[in-house]
Amino acid sequence: MKAAILIPNIASRDAVGADAMAMFRILVAAGIETRIFCDAAGDIGERTYPAERLPSFAGGSGDLVIYHYSMGWKKGIDLLGRCRASASSSTTT
Repeated sequence: MKAAILIPNIASRDAVGADAMAMFRILVAAGIETRIFCDAAGDIGERTYPAERLPSFAGGSGDLVIYHYSMGWKKGIDLLGRCRASASSSTTT
């Protein structure tokens, strides 16, 4: 199993970025190979990957894709639709 976190932008000093990073750390601690896919990243201390590469990483039916929804992002919805992985959605209020 692999896990992917899909988020438009991630930064270390905002609530959305902190939430996504907490998810990342929990998944990694559980021994799951996890990557963050985004268009832009601030100083988060972890490697990120271009959003377009998500389907090639988490394309299996046993994989998990977390779309961290915090704002409208058509590209993210399109990428999510191309994955065969189990889908989950997260919102920050």
